[in-house]
Amino acid sequence: MTTNYSKLETADQLGFFTMDLEVNPLFASMPKEIREEVKEEIIKCVNLNDLTSGDYIRIKFGEHFSKEGIFVLSGPRVNVDGTHYFFEEMMPRYNGKGKEKVMETRGFAEFSDNVRVEVEIITKGYDPDYKLDDPDTVYSKLVEKLKEVPFADRIKTYRDFCKLYPQYETVWSELLSTMWDKAILASTTPEEVEAEIMDNKHKHGREYNPSVKRFLNYVFKNVEPSKRPDYINGIVWSSSWFDSATATGTKSLYNFSDKSMLISSYVELLKVTDNKKVFDKIFDNWGPSIESIDVSVLKRDYVSLNASLDETGLWLKKSLAEQM
Repeated sequence: MTTNYSKLETADQLGFFTMDLEVNPLFASMPKEIREEVKEEIIKCVNLNDLTSGDYIRIKFGEHFSKEGIFVLSGPRVNVDGTHYFFEEMMPRYNGKGKEKVMETRGFAEFSDNVRVEVEIITKGYDPDYKLDDPDTVYSKLVEKLKEVPFADRIKTYRDFCKLYPQYETVWSELLSTMWDKAILASTTPEEVEAEIMDNKHKHGREYNPSVKRFLNYVFKNVEPSKRPDYINGIVWSSSWFDSATATGTKSLYNFSDKSMLISSYVELLKVTDNKKVFDKIFDNWGPSIESIDVSVLKRDYVSLNASLDETGLWLKKSLAEQM
């Protein structure tokens, strides 16, 4: 028998057996041309442009892996070339003793027209009225979710919330990112931020150059609280003193970071606190970052606050220095 099977072409062997490993007489008796037509009908590929929101689809990633769900939209993905297709993944779950079939949402998934996949429309217009929330509704839901948890848990809550939408599609990514700053302010009070940063778990302060420490003390004592953020965002400093009047080229300078997701919350507390310990603790959490700045930009836009006897350097934006 081995000899006989080896003479069959690979294509002829497909479908030759039934699930019980018995010879399928129907298939074996078909002319080759008909057998080829049967195989083509099994793969119901669709033109991806035929997909509309609300279609229930199956996506086959290779021979042994597939996902099902409701098609939502197509568009560019963040930092990835090509068009991507986003669907809300669904998985059947059998509930209770009666094993009632329930379709469970697994979040949003995607596939690309750059990847070789097979797509079947199982039900056209399965949910014809399917649509995502409008931005105002998304914002209201996010604020409500953030208020339900302590301040320390709000970043995680936001990230979990983003999973309820196609967060990696470019438009939705921008929408959700922009929404964070507004939502964290709407759901947070300065008192909550103060309680969190003054907690005993934040024991270790940050070390800054002497010139930066003196500048922070000046801001606390002399600058109107509502204007403090302008001064904090308006300084850059170096780990060593240098004369910007004679230096050239690019320098690596520090400033207060604008990358943290909680900066806007720290800023609101900065505007209202009259407690020096709280003020200092804000910067323990805020922290510095470093960037490359051309010395010519320093000369044009900043004023040097360096002292010749100081070992460190500090520069402040001209518009602010004129008000000191």
